[in-house]
Amino acid sequence: MYDFLTTLVTPLPLLIGLGLVCALCSTRPTLQPFRFWRRGLMLATFGLWLYSFPPLAYVTAGTLEWIYPPIHEVPADCQAIVVLGGGVVPPDELQPRTELTTVSLRRCLKAADLFATKPDVLIFVAGGKRRPEWPGETEAQAMKRMLVRLGVPAEQIVEENRSRSTYENARNLYGPLKSRQIERVVLVTSGTHLLRGTWSLQKYVTHIVPAGCDYRTAGFLWTADKLLPSADAMRTNQQVVHEWLGVLWYWWNNRF
Repeated sequence: MYDFLTTLVTPLPLLIGLGLVCALCSTRPTLQPFRFWRRGLMLATFGLWLYSFPPLAYVTAGTLEWIYPPIHEVPADCQAIVVLGGGVVPPDELQPRTELTTVSLRRCLKAADLFATKPDVLIFVAGGKRRPEWPGETEAQAMKRMLVRLGVPAEQIVEENRSRSTYENARNLYGPLKSRQIERVVLVTSGTHLLRGTWSLQKYVTHIVPAGCDYRTAGFLWTADKLLPSADAMRTNQQVVHEWLGVLWYWWNNRF
């Protein structure tokens, strides 16, 4: 009950509740000329509630994540771990160097955990600068620095510093992998990104073992507060929409 009440008084449920109250109040006869706007307000409020509804976010994320269950060790026949970049924050007056986003950090943590199960493999980190004018390190350089801090020897990390998208990650990794005769890899990326990442890389690599992290469907509890809208569910649905649009775009442009 405590979780339900504390979630109820957060901004998103309050705003949706206020929208519904305003829409219902506008049914008064004196406000009939505004019935068109009332219907629009009700539809917008319902759409916002649906988009931020945790059970729906759980199901939509599952359409991407349930295809690839998590793995916790590198298969014996795999020769390398490939880690796709998930963004960085460039240096500014508040921080002196490039920092990994939470997404990139979790991918590095997953790669380090996998590396510990087979410490003879190479790790390929992929990611350049999303904007060329950004100062500081590339995604690959920042991820390599983090992996070294996590105990991975620097000489076993290979950087790919030019790509700015998942498609470019896969295409630009082809040369470094081929030159080392690597055909079987473990792919580390976020659970919702595994589908697009795997399909992109399989155009250039013979065998891929998807290894997801940061699963949005992990640890979901069917409690009363999950019936209330939440900003986290909205972020999940936004990510799912982004990924499915990316899959369709890549398919349309023959990038798979």
